[in-house]
Amino acid sequence: MNYKEIQKQQNIIIKEIESLRTDSCTPIPDGIIDVEKYVKGDLKILWINKEVNSENDNDDWSLIDVISDMKTRFVAKDGWSKTFSPLTYVVYGILNNLVWEDIPNTNDKPEIAEVLQNIAYVNLKKLPGKEKAVHSELKMHLSENDIVKKQIKLFAPDVIICGGTFDLADGILEEIYDGDYQKMKEKTENKMKFYYDDNLMIVDAYHPSRPPMKQQIYCDTIIENVINWNKN
Repeated sequence: MNYKEIQKQQNIIIKEIESLRTDSCTPIPDGIIDVEKYVKGDLKILWINKEVNSENDNDDWSLIDVISDMKTRFVAKDGWSKTFSPLTYVVYGILNNLVWEDIPNTNDKPEIAEVLQNIAYVNLKKLPGKEKAVHSELKMHLSENDIVKKQIKLFAPDVIICGGTFDLADGILEEIYDGDYQKMKEKTENKMKFYYDDNLMIVDAYHPSRPPMKQQIYCDTIIENVINWNKN
């Protein structure tokens, strides 16, 4: 499927996300940030987090637009960096074959956030939530629609990084990848798990804003494992 067809299919999914609107809040679309860059890239990365911390948000906006211009958010220092600085370091490191000490700081070079235009980013819950996600709400949201499943199938990623979401995404991933999923190899490093075969790596990571370790260890553990897998 070429990038134009994927863009067409993503637009259909975005319409479905927008249909989740309630009286008190507006859904926040997500997905592939720049479809052409994603499809033509050497490694397709999908990051899965929980929800946007923006309770009772009734404004019409898209995560795709925000992440595409994350550089501006970093310059403004308006709160997005807590999650998206470490996420940027991980993606930048993987796609440029660099570890933490060689990656520019987002405070000094916010333009490195442009690397996020190469990935897909989805939240399990498409409606805005609180500062601390409620597990039961996330689970209920997933049971009410199959949008995330449709997104993963359409995006066909090479690497899936679950930011504290693996326990909820596990069932969806098993449905998509079926028998191959059960046969994946597994390793653990710094309390994070890596599941992989020749075609796919799934990372059971902590949320990027609050890992129980130094940010450098968090980022380098993911970066190095994905790079080493991709070499084989």
